Amino acid sequence: MKNILLVSPSRNYPMGNEMYPSGALLLLGTMLRKQGHNVKVVHMVADKVDRLGFYGILRDVRPDIVGFTVSTYQTRMTGLLSMDVKRYNTDIITVAGGSHPSALGLDFLLSFPGIDVSVYGEGEGALTDIARGVPFRNLKGVHYRHRRGGTLGTNAPPPLLTGEALDALPLPDKTLIDFKQYSGLFPVGKRPCMFVMSSRGCPYQCSFCSKSVYGNTLRLRSPEGIMEEVELLYRDWGVREIHFGDDTFNANREWANELLDLVIKRGFRKKLVFRVALRVNEKILDMDLLRHLKAAGVWFIYYGVENGDQDMLDRMHKGITVAEVERAFRLTHSIGLKTEAFFIIGLPGETRETIQASRDLYKRLRPFWGGFSRALPFPGTAFTAEAERDGNLLSKDYDTFGPGTMAVRTDALTAAELDWEVVSANRMADFDKMKHPKQMAFAIKDKTYRRLGR
Repeated sequence: MKNILLVSPSRNYPMGNEMYPSGALLLLGTMLRKQGHNVKVVHMVADKVDRLGFYGILRDVRPDIVGFTVSTYQTRMTGLLSMDVKRYNTDIITVAGGSHPSALGLDFLLSFPGIDVSVYGEGEGALTDIARGVPFRNLKGVHYRHRRGGTLGTNAPPPLLTGEALDALPLPDKTLIDFKQYSGLFPVGKRPCMFVMSSRGCPYQCSFCSKSVYGNTLRLRSPEGIMEEVELLYRDWGVREIHFGDDTFNANREWANELLDLVIKRGFRKKLVFRVALRVNEKILDMDLLRHLKAAGVWFIYYGVENGDQDMLDRMHKGITVAEVERAFRLTHSIGLKTEAFFIIGLPGETRETIQASRDLYKRLRPFWGGFSRALPFPGTAFTAEAERDGNLLSKDYDTFGPGTMAVRTDALTAAELDWEVVSANRMADFDKMKHPKQMAFAIKDKTYRRLGR
């Protein structure tokens, strides 16, 4: 039996609250507990833990293994904490997983001397094997630092988990976290709100998206298995809103309809509300699906619009048309469902004209909520490679990355000009939100929303 500390580091930018607990840490913590290990999960933002507090946790837990989940937004604190661990006790095994280590490969270990093992892709098997004492050289899907000599090694990845294997993963152990510390993703229909991942992988090819963990192959949990988790969250966690966190809920229509049927059959449309993310393509989105979603208790739908210029959509390999976007919002609003429209400013080819096209489209769509994000060059994406090739990548200092960072320029606009366009577009969107005074009042009070460079 080992003492294991799992950590979600604070981000590179200030945050007022944490929206959801880390699904990866909840799953890993549950699996490790089932193996008989002592596990403590720390979300630094939700638990209000700083570096000094973290050092106190190290002394209390006396861990054999410390695992970090690391997005590009969490690099700075990960580097600091991993070195704190080694200063406390060099024998502690430090492990990092998530999108950033997966994308960087061996370079991650070179940049983070306090990390012993970097897991790439799906990491459940690697960490549980480390806890069982499997030597680093025999692990699957890792880059590692030899304990003696410090040389680096790389092992082949395991096969992706199938839908059946995803169903076999344990349901989250509520006692690992203080659930009351999490706010849910804004705007919230009912509280408390929790996310459920019903699939892994995305078959689409958007240039700005990182698929370093789950890949391009869509793998679906069974509707029955998903409903088991929904029932657990409702009964034991007191959850009243479920956010299906999949990239595209309607990527497989037959599966989506089967899941919605089960929600209705088991009476959860009257107990819970739901939100999903959909693609706008006519082949997979129609009025029948939208009516089915509403009948099952879905109230809110996310749409990744990205840009109002068709050439820009084609260049980013979005695979949608502006006409399909407008059709999707028109149909969705016609039956009373709320929408959020996501736009990105700063991808290759962006000009003042394409930004104006995005602003004009936003006004035509009239979403319930929405906004404009800065294009961030996450490692491993086609967008980042294109920006670097064209001399438009301005920074790889990931420690400075956050929603308020503009780390690229385009051939037509400087980083400062792009940044101003984001601010201006969000002011327009925020003015539009004044039509929903209750939501706007909540946003004004929400520290995280105010700090996202809006």
